[in-house]
Amino acid sequence: MTTPTWSAPVNGMPGNLGASSASAHLNQFLGAHGVTPVYTGAGVATPVHGGQNFQWHTPAGNVDIDQPLTMSGTTLGRVVLPLLPAGNGADVLVTLYPDSAGSPNLSSPIAATKVSAAYLNQVAAQEGLPNGGPVATEANNNGFITGSATVVPWTEPASDSGGFSTFASFLVNGNFIISVGGRTQTGSAASLPYVFSTFYAGGGMLSQPVPQPALPQGLELAAPVVCNDTIVTIGGYATAPTAVVYTASWNSGTGVIGAWSQQTSLPTQINKGGAASYGSYVYSVGGLAGAAQTATSAVYMNSVNNGQLGNWTAVNPLPVALSALTCFAVNGWLIVAGGDTASFSAVATTYFAAIHADGTLGTWQTGPNMPAVGDSYVPGFSLCLAGDLLLWIGGGTSEPVQVLAVTANGLGPYWRQSDWVTPAGFTSFVVGAFDNGDGTYDVVAVDPSTPQVSVSKLTPAPMVSVPLPATGLTNGATYHVVVRTVPATSASDYVSIGLIDSSSAGSAYSVSALQGNRWSGTWTTITSGSSVPMQLYDGSASGRLLHLWQDPDPLFSVAQSTGSLLYNNQGLLTALLETTGNPNPPLNANPTFVTTTLPWTATGGTLTRSSAQTHGGFSFSGLLTPAGGTQAFASTELLPVTQSPYGNSQWVMGTGWFYSPTGYSTFSLNINWFDQGQNYLSTTFNTVALTAAAWTQATTYGQVPPTAAYCSLAPTEPGTPTSSNLLYISDAFLVRTPETAGTLSSAGTVNYSPTQPWVPVGTTQLL
Repeated sequence: MTTPTWSAPVNGMPGNLGASSASAHLNQFLGAHGVTPVYTGAGVATPVHGGQNFQWHTPAGNVDIDQPLTMSGTTLGRVVLPLLPAGNGADVLVTLYPDSAGSPNLSSPIAATKVSAAYLNQVAAQEGLPNGGPVATEANNNGFITGSATVVPWTEPASDSGGFSTFASFLVNGNFIISVGGRTQTGSAASLPYVFSTFYAGGGMLSQPVPQPALPQGLELAAPVVCNDTIVTIGGYATAPTAVVYTASWNSGTGVIGAWSQQTSLPTQINKGGAASYGSYVYSVGGLAGAAQTATSAVYMNSVNNGQLGNWTAVNPLPVALSALTCFAVNGWLIVAGGDTASFSAVATTYFAAIHADGTLGTWQTGPNMPAVGDSYVPGFSLCLAGDLLLWIGGGTSEPVQVLAVTANGLGPYWRQSDWVTPAGFTSFVVGAFDNGDGTYDVVAVDPSTPQVSVSKLTPAPMVSVPLPATGLTNGATYHVVVRTVPATSASDYVSIGLIDSSSAGSAYSVSALQGNRWSGTWTTITSGSSVPMQLYDGSASGRLLHLWQDPDPLFSVAQSTGSLLYNNQGLLTALLETTGNPNPPLNANPTFVTTTLPWTATGGTLTRSSAQTHGGFSFSGLLTPAGGTQAFASTELLPVTQSPYGNSQWVMGTGWFYSPTGYSTFSLNINWFDQGQNYLSTTFNTVALTAAAWTQATTYGQVPPTAAYCSLAPTEPGTPTSSNLLYISDAFLVRTPETAGTLSSAGTVNYSPTQPWVPVGTTQLL
């Protein structure tokens, strides 16, 4: 005995002749059915890391966005898109099309997935992860630098006759940037004890540096950090490497630093290392150790109580020895990015370890590599925190901004990169991010070697993974990903798509993104050099299972149901979302002619039922016989249509299968429009050449005219067809578009015991 083929209860979907009615599911075995698993996969079309001036673009209600791209490989599994819902959001239809002379071939969709507004609102963090949707995670949210950097004049502190001291270390806390120590720029080189605080007043404006109590001794390349209202400086270089540790009180509201006091020294001399704090614990990470100044993997921890430190304790060392690294403690993780190896080669690695309740560290794990290698010129350069986003910014005139999302679940799957562009002369950055209160951050870069400050903005960007499985693609060929937003019930509910300027050296896709009025087939460049920073992944079964794509409708190639699995970076399943597409039913009463031709009518000919030529398993088709001397067409009944709640953006789709024994080169599938009084207004049509003795599908999309109240579908033989120009009609209907209505049918989160998390080995779905 064999298990019967599983059959989906999708009865009523136009054209889905393989679906069965609900009654066919009696006594059906629970067996495997038509689900396409979509895994993480490998990148097959990824923008070159870089790009500038990220902006949210909100297309008009009937304007589609198209990103042309060159495919690598022959399969596609999913696409990751920057999509930002506003208000209640809106449904989005994402479709893969082949190329036709530089434009998408709209008549041949390869695969399409409806992303519901509810799904977007679940996973998107419109104003940063702390304010995100119920299952917004570090995996599907990141950030971009928005707009060009603005240069603001600034008077640097005169620590010696040469200006700002070199090799000063920095920290950012509250609205203050603090410099610690350094080295003279003129005369004989000597370490300096000077400390300055600078207040960021917003709008790119920094206050004049305010002198603070000097260190007890001159130090350069020390690692400063704030912990429990205390500034701690760790190690550094005086006349030789040192293990000295100093503390001073710190008021983040006034920017006032108290007197410095010496604390328990490190177990060894350290300079050019990293420092981080979490709760009441402070950490010294890596650096150049000992009198020989060789890179070390050592990590030491201490606790800060009332401005005092105890003894330093060695905790889990880094996997490799690093100096000139950047590090930060956030959301329960100690994270190290970049640095120099023992041979002084910069790296792009990221390591992270859990911080336990007692301050000790868990096992170091390897996170995503940065797109570009990087090291820190001095402690406190390059890395800062913007909410739940880590920013790594290098120096130079055109340097990458690398952004990594970090939550209590773990690290995001990648560093997202865009470009920071400033005038020539900026060579190295002190960087800080300052909250604007709306989810964005002012990112302030200071070049201590010049009296200038460069300011830009970081914008949170939901990066939504959409299943879009396709096989049989051509390696190296051009394809198009078209994004259509569906008008919502209010003008304040919509979805924006991200665009990034790719006209600079570090570019996104080399082909500009296009826009076009829906179904017009005419496309124009949105902005020259601007592209959608989307990522495409192949259909290989590599990485974790992310989506289940099931019940694709054979007529529209739209997935009728998609399931999405969300994980943290520990591989633990944290949430499951399922979006079910409910098919819009045919507007006309009789698409198939199986039992009658009513309520269809004929003009310029007669309409009968016929079994001479049939299609799709139906026992009859409609037969239009022209009377001769005038055009002939069959018409459905008048069908009510509605305007959209705002504007005139409602669309309908007419489609069907047609057969001409003689062929007809100018066959037209018409949508006729009528006003409230049922008076004819206009026609939307699509002309198709019918090959002799072959069934041909034709489809016409029409936007409801402003004054229309009714429409009808009218397969038409224009001109003067003769009685021999027979036309067979099968499965011809009108539906409102988009052809499926997306709804979020379920959203579930998975909670684990904090002491004994278990890893699911699979998921089971009962339908």
